[in-house]
Amino acid sequence: MSIHEDVLNSVSVLIVEDKEVVTEGLHFYLKNRVADIYMASNVDEGLEIYRTRSPQIIIIDLALLPLSDMEMIETIRQKDKETTIILVSGNNTQSHFIKAIEIGINRYLPRPANRSELLETLIVEADKILLRQEIEALDRRLENSRRFEGLKA
Repeated sequence: MSIHEDVLNSVSVLIVEDKEVVTEGLHFYLKNRVADIYMASNVDEGLEIYRTRSPQIIIIDLALLPLSDMEMIETIRQKDKETTIILVSGNNTQSHFIKAIEIGINRYLPRPANRSELLETLIVEADKILLRQEIEALDRRLENSRRFEGLKA
């Protein structure tokens, strides 16, 4: 594992994929790289795992979702703008890109996505998550400091 991959040790990933061979391959490839990995074979399982485990990154196979009804992503985005959503698709038409952007995905990977491309994407997104967490922690410290200063005055 490279230094850059170390950032993955602190994130949890949910993979929503209906092809068992793909799921097993991704699980094997990522299990020692990420903090937690969850697998779902359909949208309903994916939403249940999302609700109960709160993964920080979700990788979704577009073949599971009809273009006119990307309900899983829309359901997540109604309440959660922070979870990173990576959409993987073999159908790379402009309408897919537009719809995916409109509903708020973070990344779009064409299928077949090679492992190095997926790993690079995960590292970049994990970096963003960790930076966001650091900013939130600094904001809390700043707010606490301001409250303390107000008490001293």
